[in-house]
Amino acid sequence: CVQLNVALVSLTTGHGWYPAVQYNLWALLERAASLWPARDAVREVSSSGESSTRCWREEHERCTRLAAALERAGAGGARVAVLETNSPAYLETYLGAAGAGSILCPLNTRLAPPELADILREARPVVLVVGPGQEQLATEAAALAELDPTWLALTGADPEALGGQVLLQD
Repeated sequence: CVQLNVALVSLTTGHGWYPAVQYNLWALLERAASLWPARDAVREVSSSGESSTRCWREEHERCTRLAAALERAGAGGARVAVLETNSPAYLETYLGAAGAGSILCPLNTRLAPPELADILREARPVVLVVGPGQEQLATEAAALAELDPTWLALTGADPEALGGQVLLQD
């Protein structure tokens, strides 16, 4: 379970912003990190009930590193697919893609490889971000789609299972 602090929502409803200005997700993240660097941004609760939190400054730093990795992989302005469960890493991928100017293509972890392959064939992502436990599903779907993406292995994922060019998230 992942919770994004509701302060992000309040960024668009006041606090001196002019209603006529358009803001994207990256701008909202930067604004939150500058206004509330030490406030809790993300809280993860494990199945055992233990929780961990990250502040806005830490979340911004992590998303900035991920955005830079996506840009180095050539995904700036291109499509990035993500196969991951609901986790802080998924949120960071979402925000990091916004920071790189990428178009995020979320993939449902409950789909079968042929169904995912249809989506991948249509989307043609440059980078495929894979979370732990999703490696086999991702590689099967990419093979069926005849896709050879750059892989980004999220923390806990097995980069050896992905093959090809693999970037690692710390």
